[in-house]
Amino acid sequence: MLQSFRSKVLFTLMVFIIIGFGVLYGIISTGYQNMAVKEGKRNAQMLGDSIFQTVRMSMNIGIREVIDAGLLDASKISGVLGLQIHKSQSVIDLFGMSAKVSNDKEVLDVFASKEAKLKESYENGIHNVTFLKPLIADESCMACHQYEKTQSGDVLGVLELKISTQSFYEQIEESENYLLLTMFVAGILILLGLYIFFEKELVKPLNHLRNMARDLTEGGSGDLTKRIAIKSNDEVGTTSGYVNKFIQTIQDTIALSKHVSDESTQTCNELLDVSHTLSQNADSQFELVDKVNALAHNVSENLDNALQIANETRNNVEQTEHVLDEFVKNLQDSIALINTSAQNQHNILTHVEELEGMAEQIKSVLSIINDIADQTNLLALNAAIEAARAGEHGRGFAVVADEVRKLAEKTQKSLNEIAASVNLVIQSINDMGQNVKEGSEDMTHIAEKTKPLIDEAHDTHAKLTSTKHNALSLREISTSIAQSTKELADMMQDIAKSSESTQSAGHNIHKIANDMSLKVKALNDAISKFHT
Repeated sequence: MLQSFRSKVLFTLMVFIIIGFGVLYGIISTGYQNMAVKEGKRNAQMLGDSIFQTVRMSMNIGIREVIDAGLLDASKISGVLGLQIHKSQSVIDLFGMSAKVSNDKEVLDVFASKEAKLKESYENGIHNVTFLKPLIADESCMACHQYEKTQSGDVLGVLELKISTQSFYEQIEESENYLLLTMFVAGILILLGLYIFFEKELVKPLNHLRNMARDLTEGGSGDLTKRIAIKSNDEVGTTSGYVNKFIQTIQDTIALSKHVSDESTQTCNELLDVSHTLSQNADSQFELVDKVNALAHNVSENLDNALQIANETRNNVEQTEHVLDEFVKNLQDSIALINTSAQNQHNILTHVEELEGMAEQIKSVLSIINDIADQTNLLALNAAIEAARAGEHGRGFAVVADEVRKLAEKTQKSLNEIAASVNLVIQSINDMGQNVKEGSEDMTHIAEKTKPLIDEAHDTHAKLTSTKHNALSLREISTSIAQSTKELADMMQDIAKSSESTQSAGHNIHKIANDMSLKVKALNDAISKFHT
């Protein structure tokens, strides 16, 4: 479909002409439609104003028959579909008419606004214009409309005039048909003129150029010395000149290609030698990479073992450090308890000394009481002697003296027992004080002996911390070496891949060189067919 240049040109011209005329027709038709609407409104308003003046003059005469005749004549005007006056309630009441006020919304709006109004409508596809104009009372109207509810400026009625614009649309349709026919004929003439122009100025020269190009290559002689004859200076002639230059360029290119083909043959031989050398180098690189990979594998295993040992050492050091921390803590707690116990022993010793003082005071008191008992006993003896001297009169006093003596003896006996008990208590207190003193000295000695252990424990903790840091450093170094070894292995893998790529490139170069040799040979055979 549309294979020839002529058919493509005709089709393109036809499409553009149809589209252009269609757009132009649409614009003009739309303009006609808008003009019809505007003219219809303008004519309706002019006709409405004219009829309004006629009706108003008839009303000013004041004769009913004249008014009706004026309305009838106006309704017979061409294009008038309807003419009606909607009376106000005051007019109906004044003249006693049986009519009613219109309930049409548009009419009521005109009664209220006292302004004329135009509206459009379509009935059975026909465009109509309705003109509504208020009949406003003035001084001339008041002569007949003397009614208490009617004043100058009131709306006495509304003139409704319906006009058909069908005649305008018929004229427009006739003009559009004439325009369409004119455009159709003009399109055919333009298309025919353009066809003749392109056929003469473009199609025939192109056919001539095609025939000359076919003659140039007819039979596949490959004679690049032929040229196209140029008979004009237009675009076709210019194109023919460029074609001749292109043929000259091809001729020069073929001549150069023959020279390059010879050099390509020599280059292919050199590429074959290079590919062989690349293959040998790649084999040597593979052997070296295998050795390095084996060495890296051994180093990696040793580093893994060293890393494992370093981790175990770090774990053991951390456990030992934890145990040592617990030991130091317990030792410090023990020293604190020993110091507390020594302080308590010291306090007890102080209390014991106080008890010894109190016991001595008790002995002093007992000595005083003993002296009092001795004196009481002596007094009792003296009293008994005096009672004996008194005879019968001193018998009661003798009894009392005897009781006092007995009491003194009991007191003496009790004092002796208390003194013995106090002596035992003092001896026990002295023994306990000695024991407490010795215990306090032992506690102090133990605390002094324990302090160096804490210092040694701190030194051991510092050495363990240093050992742990060394283990961590060893681990980091091992990890770094392992990472470097891994990177070395990766580099070896990259080298191996590069060697594979080199080996593959060598094989590809060898293959390409062979293919190139065959293609160069084929190119030489093809170029040799051209005559330069």
